[in-house]
Amino acid sequence: MPSYCYIKNSGYRFAVSGFLCVFLIASPQLLSAHEVYFQAGTSRWFYQEFSQDGSELDREQGYLPAFEIRADLNISARYSVLLEYGQQQGELSYIGYTQTGQPHTTKTDEARQRYRLGGQWSSEQGLQASLAWQQHDWQRRIQPHNTVSGLNEYYRWSGPVAQLGYRWALSRGELALATEAGYWQDSELIVDLRNSGFGRPALVLPAGYEYGLLLSYRFALNEISFIQLGHSQRYRYFPRSKATKQSNGLNIISLHEPETQSHEQEYWLGLGWRF
Repeated sequence: MPSYCYIKNSGYRFAVSGFLCVFLIASPQLLSAHEVYFQAGTSRWFYQEFSQDGSELDREQGYLPAFEIRADLNISARYSVLLEYGQQQGELSYIGYTQTGQPHTTKTDEARQRYRLGGQWSSEQGLQASLAWQQHDWQRRIQPHNTVSGLNEYYRWSGPVAQLGYRWALSRGELALATEAGYWQDSELIVDLRNSGFGRPALVLPAGYEYGLLLSYRFALNEISFIQLGHSQRYRYFPRSKATKQSNGLNIISLHEPETQSHEQEYWLGLGWRF
């Protein structure tokens, strides 16, 4: 199995630069306005790939454990800097076909990280809007089964994501509802074909998009801590990529990423603090 360094190094650089930006922007006098919360939960995945005629090539589905941390630093009465990190890791069921067209079922090992850095505006009436830059790193390992070999793939995409929502104040907390949309124009896929002598070809993915709906309820435990329940629905789409050719010195193969879409449902339980 190939090293994780491709994903972990890129994410590490992004996270470190994000933290540096936050602490450069936020002055020491604003420490009392900071908010940090952690949440853990599960994400239900339903991922599909399609052929050019629209028929399904394969699918992955199941539940993945998930973790997320977020920090909000107020830089004025209405504006704040936000920084998020999330990860999902586990095993999904895979249903597809071999290169000869035979049905094939196995498992996939999944590991995904998400990084977000941006700014948020809030009104006295409860309206909120944010604009951020987000990066996703996804490693997928299709496990070998019977006589069918396994496959390792590394995806990365990034781009702007906007969110618009509203918060309702309650007696011991608040209820929040938001819509979200992202546009992924900087995307790539690396396929590990070293076992067959074709190296690690990189495919440039066409621009994709994502939209979602987020619901959360926050219950205050005391003046500085709270419990948060959350649920989100997300849809993501990427069109078919252009083909690229790869040689092992004897043979030449043509590779492309098919049209893909994914549906995700997330359920969260978290704990937060205000400082």
